[in-house]
Amino acid sequence: MIRKATNEDKEKIIELSKEFYETKAQGIKFNTNKVNEIISNCLETVLVLEVDKRIVGISCGVLVKSLMSEEVIYQDIYFYIQKPYINYTKSMLNKIEQMCKEKGVERISMATMGDNPRLDKLYELLGYSILEKHFYKEIK
Repeated sequence: MIRKATNEDKEKIIELSKEFYETKAQGIKFNTNKVNEIISNCLETVLVLEVDKRIVGISCGVLVKSLMSEEVIYQDIYFYIQKPYINYTKSMLNKIEQMCKEKGVERISMATMGDNPRLDKLYELLGYSILEKHFYKEIK
């Protein structure tokens, strides 16, 4: 079942967020307090994937106004589904789109971490197009 997250889900969302950062966002520092703050501030746009009463996937995003227009955009912060449940990816993306339509969102911006051709292909099949790439460099 894919549903809106609640305050009761925060602990598990933080746990999955940490798992995401450790496996997909290597090199980006994880801060539990910051993730808790993000989840608290955008709980209305956080979805969870629940299988057998366990949260095994999360989608966290924020609604922002475009810098170039008045469009409201859903900006993905992170999207993560544990490996045994990745067959729910399309359903989760469809639920994000449904939620966005209900909120009057005009565009959705999703990101991938690193090289993920399967997810890129799925995004393309669902009508998404590549807009830009981001490159990161740690400055010490």
